[in-house]
Amino acid sequence: MLSTLLALHLLASAQITPPPPPAEPTTLPATTPAPTWYGWQTLIADGAVILVTGTGFILATNGYAKPGNSIAGAGGGSYVIPAPIVHLVHGNVWGALGSFGLKVLFGMGGMLLGVVLDVARHGLSSTYHLGELGVGLTVMMTLGAIVDAQRLAWEPTPANPPASKTPLVRMTPFMGVARGAPMAGLTGIF
Repeated sequence: MLSTLLALHLLASAQITPPPPPAEPTTLPATTPAPTWYGWQTLIADGAVILVTGTGFILATNGYAKPGNSIAGAGGGSYVIPAPIVHLVHGNVWGALGSFGLKVLFGMGGMLLGVVLDVARHGLSSTYHLGELGVGLTVMMTLGAIVDAQRLAWEPTPANPPASKTPLVRMTPFMGVARGAPMAGLTGIF
């Protein structure tokens, strides 16, 4: 009985505090949409240039010096052009400038790598070997394309994308055979 009285006394003397008032509803900060990556477009553009340049060097080192040098020169010279154009199409002016600078630096680095490979393989001779320059340029051009696509090819996603509009005129070409005669034309909704 003493324990019951003690329990009742403790319960009666305990201060009951009311629960805290509900917190103000918190609003989450407005999040910006994740940027969109368009690096696959710069990789395609740079890949075409690298393929042309590499093909030119392969031709030049295998007995087709005149066309090979022309093709390699055209490819190497145009390396700084396609990716910055892709950046400009996406409205990324700073990306275009950065891409141009990257391409110039990686191109010079490729030529330097080619000279180092030439000296390492053939020593200091008066003859210059295009194969090593081709390897150096191709490696550095590829690295430049990867860095460009990974670091610079991002565009912000608009917060409120415009609603797509259905075109007023829809046309579809058709071809077929009717009553044994071929026919072609356009059909659509006007």
